[in-house]
Amino acid sequence: MSGDVTKSNGTPGQALAKPKATLSERFLADVERQFMAEMGRGVQFTALEQRLVQHMYLSVDQALKAAEEKRTKGWTEEKLAAAADDPRAFTWHHVDRQKLALDTVHRVSLGLDALIPNHIWPIAYFNSAKGLYDIDLRVGYIGRDYVTRRFALEEPLSIAYELVYSTDTFKALPRSSSREVEGYEFEITSPFDRGDIVGGFGYITYDDPRKNRLVLVTQRDFKRSQAASKSDFWAKNDVEMHLKTVYHRVVGKMTLDPAKVNVEVLASVLEDDRDAVDVAHVEVEVAHRNVANRQLVDVQPPTADVESAGEATEPESLFAEATPGF
Repeated sequence: MSGDVTKSNGTPGQALAKPKATLSERFLADVERQFMAEMGRGVQFTALEQRLVQHMYLSVDQALKAAEEKRTKGWTEEKLAAAADDPRAFTWHHVDRQKLALDTVHRVSLGLDALIPNHIWPIAYFNSAKGLYDIDLRVGYIGRDYVTRRFALEEPLSIAYELVYSTDTFKALPRSSSREVEGYEFEITSPFDRGDIVGGFGYITYDDPRKNRLVLVTQRDFKRSQAASKSDFWAKNDVEMHLKTVYHRVVGKMTLDPAKVNVEVLASVLEDDRDAVDVAHVEVEVAHRNVANRQLVDVQPPTADVESAGEATEPESLFAEATPGF
């Protein structure tokens, strides 16, 4: 019997080359390796974990494509032909995949879903030290709320988030010798013309009402956050920035249970949440673009140079002219 390998057309020759792994398959393999290293178990994903990894790939992939489309808008055909070879091109070949895989493992372990609006925002930063894009998987306000509820030391029954306007009536009712339960009174007296935003609050309720907590966000808090912003984004998106800042400030007051989650993982995932205004900035920008394009998922990352590891400038707004969507 001949030792020749037969090609698909029946003629002797070399064996067919193994199909090259797709980008999504390579991304899954990257994440599997990180799962083995981080979680100390085999790489057999649960059905939920596999779905969350797939959703992360889709979200980042669409982010890269959208950013590259914007970068090359108006280019000539000749320039477009060489666009992918540009080291600043938004492609998977220019992404730090190892870092992205590790960050994906952390977020998947918390149950965050990149295709649920406001769970995760992929943001690309060019790291000149590595010559690659770092993809920051920023946790959005809905994702932060989800993680906090799930891993709270005591799971709340509900959390209310509100802005208070100049025509509203609001009264805080703290615990006292005559009042066991902390609470508030809130009335919207002019729903169609509420005036200016003067503050915000969150109210966290528990099975035991004596543990209920009122968290106040004052005008001074808003001004301090606004002053920390290096752009005029607050003025253009006043309501959204105030409300999403309230979300982040309120959940930041809740105590998490280290017995329910790996503390190091949680700290890594939520480290950027310390700057509520920056998180809200990203969320509002992307939400506006989604509405403008009428697409359910279309995440476009603002970009900034990273001149050294851990150092970045504020992301440039890619949606400054977008029409507010909510």
